[in-house]
Amino acid sequence: MRQGFVDLTTTFKSEITSAIDEVSRMVKEGFDGVDDRFDQVDQKFLAIDARFDQVDSRFDQVDRDLGLANRRLDKAVYQAELTGLESRVTTLEQKIGHQK
Repeated sequence: MRQGFVDLTTTFKSEITSAIDEVSRMVKEGFDGVDDRFDQVDQKFLAIDARFDQVDSRFDQVDRDLGLANRRLDKAVYQAELTGLESRVTTLEQKIGHQK
């Protein structure tokens, strides 16, 4: 009878070990799947970061262009004012008899 008990214990341990190995394999596959998903998410974030870098670069260019346009516009406004003032000065000079 003792032999039957040992055989039963050995069989039971073998089944438990088998079950533990199967659960371990399933858990590992699950973690591997999660790890793969994290790698995919990381790749997508890298792609998004690259696109944001491009957008930042474009905004920098737009900012430079707007600054240039504003300086040109300021000069154009001052030029118009200057032309108007020159005309007024010429008129005043003519009235007082000043020659250029």
